[in-house]
Amino acid sequence: MALSKPKRLVKALFEKTQRSGIDWQESVSKNTFQVSFKDYSVQIVLKEAAMEGSDVITVSVLDEEGVVVDRFDDEELDNEDGHPVGGPWFRMMSELHNLALRHARGADKALNAILGEIEEDDIPF
Repeated sequence: MALSKPKRLVKALFEKTQRSGIDWQESVSKNTFQVSFKDYSVQIVLKEAAMEGSDVITVSVLDEEGVVVDRFDDEELDNEDGHPVGGPWFRMMSELHNLALRHARGADKALNAILGEIEEDDIPF
């Protein structure tokens, strides 16, 4: 399988991100989040399509100079496994993108602060 390592990378990123083990940062590019490792960085990008249901999620691996050394998208992974567009790889990568967005933008911190205010016993009315 030509895409076995990209699939392993997506699964590993997904699993570690679910456990809050990856420090995703927002990029200057729209819908792009990235994480840096020792010698490489990974970016995940949601490219919204004009037609509903045809969004594409791309993962890029960049070297320390920012040069793309590998790039693949959900459609390639789903296609290799014989799944239609929007199949299981799209769903996993979409969830990964959403988790990266929430981490980078501090969603849990915001929700905790709001819930803390709402759930206080002494809320004045």
